Amino acid sequence: MNTYLPGRVCEQFPKSRIVAFSTGNVYPLSPVLHGGSVESDPVEPVGEYAMSCLGRERIFEHFSRTLGTPVTVLRLNYAVELRYGVLCDIAQKVYRGDAIDLTMGCVNVLWQGTANAYAIQALLYADSPPTVLNLAGVETLSVRRIAAQFGEWLGKSPQFIGEESPLALLSKPQYWVEKYQQRQILVLTKVSAFRNRKSIHLFTY
Repeated sequence: MNTYLPGRVCEQFPKSRIVAFSTGNVYPLSPVLHGGSVESDPVEPVGEYAMSCLGRERIFEHFSRTLGTPVTVLRLNYAVELRYGVLCDIAQKVYRGDAIDLTMGCVNVLWQGTANAYAIQALLYADSPPTVLNLAGVETLSVRRIAAQFGEWLGKSPQFIGEESPLALLSKPQYWVEKYQQRQILVLTKVSAFRNRKSIHLFTY
């Protein structure tokens, strides 16, 4: 599905501008203190899902080069909403008393509405060969600190297993921030909606 269907789409719409979602999983883990991978970093997918997503990118690149189809590839880490995503998963685990694995101790997340807005804008930057852009939150968020804040709100004590690794799957959205002066809603400014929209702390690493 991740490689066959994109090829059919490109054959059907060779003259259309295409924004193709990929994932930051095509990058290797990177040092947390460096803030994440940038578009010029080499890809190093781990596992079948990440490899299939890189395959999707390569299919779009092939048809973009051979047919001249203008394409933007967006490497997303990770879209969230109040009803789903990483933040919701952490909140539910705190509420249920489930153990939260800290091995992947930091994360980038991006509000779904922001991701949608950027995807529409990305049509303007479609090119042949494809333009590749990271689509990620500007903050490096600590899983432990997010869980602790949810625990305070919910009156629960988060349960943890493991320890934070110095490496994590993180991406930098520098192209958007620097070239187009894009601004984002800070994740835990809006996530205060989880608790009656009261003020909250930021959980940056």
